[in-house]
Amino acid sequence: MKKKALFFCLATLSAGFLFAQDSQEPFRKAIYVEGLGSGILLSSHYDMRLQRGRQDGLGVRAGVGGGNFSGTTTDGDDVAFGLLTLPVGMNYVVGKRRSGFEAGIGATFLYANVDAVLDDNIVEGSGWGVLGVINIGYRLQPLRNGFLLRFNWSPVFGQGYSSAWFGLSMGFSFR
Repeated sequence: MKKKALFFCLATLSAGFLFAQDSQEPFRKAIYVEGLGSGILLSSHYDMRLQRGRQDGLGVRAGVGGGNFSGTTTDGDDVAFGLLTLPVGMNYVVGKRRSGFEAGIGATFLYANVDAVLDDNIVEGSGWGVLGVINIGYRLQPLRNGFLLRFNWSPVFGQGYSSAWFGLSMGFSFR
């Protein structure tokens, strides 16, 4: 009788633990560095699927990037340019295994600062802007934890439209 009672208690605890695990399945997350793409220059991103335990489906991402550049024009004028980018967006991944098709839409908020001396005139300016971004591409991510690779066609639009914009991302995907 003791063996049956012990077996019943262990079976009940095990079943409760298994069901608790299903309801607490973690969200798929990723951190990666992207060259070009939605961050315009170089940016780092955090990405998360919105359904627990899924490789695919709807997700969100946010990042930060930018760069500083300075130099001299061919006319000998000094130019300094700084750019901060804040890309955000939603995406959808199709593919339940390691390989997937990714499509998304988002916005990249920009802050630019320019200091230049052009033809003996000082030019200074700074300000905010926003670009719309579309992402369509390939996503390779592990089934558990590990290396993530993304390659996207990322046309940008705002004051104009640029279809010749691509991005390459590498990082780490985890649960």
